[in-house]
Amino acid sequence: MAMVAAAGAGTVELVDAALAPYEHPDLRWLVRRHVLAVLHDFPSLSPSVDTYTSDRGDSAVLLNARGLLFVSAAQPPLLLTLWLPREYPFRPPLVYAFPAAPPAALVDIFYADEAPQIHTNKEV
Repeated sequence: MAMVAAAGAGTVELVDAALAPYEHPDLRWLVRRHVLAVLHDFPSLSPSVDTYTSDRGDSAVLLNARGLLFVSAAQPPLLLTLWLPREYPFRPPLVYAFPAAPPAALVDIFYADEAPQIHTNKEV
């Protein structure tokens, strides 16, 4: 009950509505508990319902949680999206993580050498 209060009524209602079409209605209470636990443990994540398109081109409206995941003070945060497939808990969540900022090594650096030409690090 404390987890529900910590998540907020709007969040709980969104999660409950999003789980309605999930394949295993007898397990919705367990899935709900898992989702609310993740949102409680990682308050930077927010739930939403969006269309997920697989690599094969299949689309489905799924519950997801997204936000920033702070790994360490020395590293930039990760943009994290967790998609909950309709077959959950028999199929694991789909997790996508990307750096919130590109590493310095991937940023193009422009410089001029002795010749009057501009080069990028791609040409080096």
